[in-house]
Amino acid sequence: MTARRRRVRHEPEPLTDLASYRGAFVTPKQIAEYWAVHVVTVQRWLREGELRGMRLKGGWRIRTDDARLYELRLFRPRVPRAS
Repeated sequence: MTARRRRVRHEPEPLTDLASYRGAFVTPKQIAEYWAVHVVTVQRWLREGELRGMRLKGGWRIRTDDARLYELRLFRPRVPRAS
């Protein structure tokens, strides 16, 4: 009988800056830690189409360029209009 190989899960490194990972793909967990929100929130944004991402066999992947665009839209301070 042969021994079963144990599947080792690779833990992705935490993001330091989205601009330095331009064109790369990141996980919802990395984005959640970077934005200080819960991973379920990021997954809901992906499911609802607010944040662009790709659904793969291993879960969601988000292009850093798409995350930066969403970050600008989401976290941009609201400037009151002059009346």
